[in-house]
Amino acid sequence: MDWRKYAYAVASGRRTDIILLLFSGSEMPREIAEKTNLRLSHVSNVLSGLVKNGISLCLTPEQSKSRLYSLTDDGKEIASELIRRKEKAEHH
Repeated sequence: MDWRKYAYAVASGRRTDIILLLFSGSEMPREIAEKTNLRLSHVSNVLSGLVKNGISLCLTPEQSKSRLYSLTDDGKEIASELIRRKEKAEHH
């Protein structure tokens, strides 16, 4: 686990929401905005930060619209840790 990336991810509820959504599959920013009730501009900013930090990646960078985002291996590891911690908290 890259704990620096994990710390970056958990510093924002928006980041964790988007990471957990992407853990279930690739999504486009508009879909993420609809599913998380966030503004598209916020989703775009969060995705940009996640990409810069190696947590997410754009699968279709050549497209100017309808870009598809997914998690990197580090992002998947972070999502798994978020889920594990949430489940642990719910059982205590």
